[in-house]
Amino acid sequence: MTQVQIKLPLFQSYRPRSFRERGVAPPFTTRLLLGARLRQPPESPTGAGLEVIVPNPSGGRGVYILPWDTVGVLGRPSLHDVVLGRTLTTLVAQGDGRLSPQKLARAVTDVALQGFAGPLAAQAAADTTQAARSALLATRFRLLTSVTERIEGPENHRTPLVADTPENIEQRGFAALTVLAGRLQQPAQHLFDALDRMAGLFAEIGEGAQPAAARLPRLVVTMQQLCQDLIAWAQTESGHDGTCPAAELRNAVHAARAAELVVRIANSLLTQARALLADPVAALRSIVETEAEVMARLDRVFWLLDGWENIVRIWLASPLLFPRSAAVQDIAQSLPLLPDEAESWLGLPTGTVGQLDRTVSTSIFRARGLPVEQMALQERLRMVAV
Repeated sequence: MTQVQIKLPLFQSYRPRSFRERGVAPPFTTRLLLGARLRQPPESPTGAGLEVIVPNPSGGRGVYILPWDTVGVLGRPSLHDVVLGRTLTTLVAQGDGRLSPQKLARAVTDVALQGFAGPLAAQAAADTTQAARSALLATRFRLLTSVTERIEGPENHRTPLVADTPENIEQRGFAALTVLAGRLQQPAQHLFDALDRMAGLFAEIGEGAQPAAARLPRLVVTMQQLCQDLIAWAQTESGHDGTCPAAELRNAVHAARAAELVVRIANSLLTQARALLADPVAALRSIVETEAEVMARLDRVFWLLDGWENIVRIWLASPLLFPRSAAVQDIAQSLPLLPDEAESWLGLPTGTVGQLDRTVSTSIFRARGLPVEQMALQERLRMVAV
């Protein structure tokens, strides 16, 4: 990456107004980029190029905001991070031209599968991809079955779907979607595509008899445990041997409060999303007729939880990879700011998310060990299952 001399604009008391302005949190392997985020320029939300937001290394509220392709002025990013930024930029330029947590997840997986995060991370990505594919197929099958049952009705005098063969269920499902397409005066392919998009979202949001088994609900449960662990660590003398600085204890409590609030919001958003499936036919009709609005509502929980997997991994990896106190410091550095948009989503009182907007106490020395050791450490974090 070419070194370019630019003036670094330092914004004090940085607070994003929306989740898109906040950007997404890639799992960078370069220590300097701990807690950094990528976003589309606010003045060009669908244009080419990404900006990187790097928390002020001095530990204050300020951040550096600069074009991603000039990040080399801050230090030398790892090859993994360079390829990840390039891959994500390409994905954003495709389709609707907008950055999203789902596109970030795809870019992260693609880069890991190519081996840029190490062979073990590549294997973990392959396993995760296979599990995600299985979850997607199962979710799509259940949604198709639910829609078919509604369209056929209780008096169809055919073999009950639960007793039919998978091949026949698929054929009956296609027939039901074709009937629904005629009612809506839409091409049948539009409904098939809408069902696929709906399945892609609910495979992670959760539906069916065991919605908590999906990725996002599992993450929320892990965050609840993180909250309890952080409070216990801060309150238990044996957790820090009586030598932990008071600032780190405050950071632990602050991180726990942030996780607790996000968990409450996430549970509410997940409940709202699953409520759409009370009538799967109506949900499918809504996606066909007002897709942008429905998809934006379903996307909310993805934006809200973006970055928290990285934080949970840091905690789960300690104290094996590093002390708990170091994990707390890194978590504090990585905490996502909650934009004001979160209040409007749930009708929260004005200023609710602002209660968590404070300067965390972090060391100005963000590096631990040699650069190669730092990257190896970050790569090992990628293998922690959440």
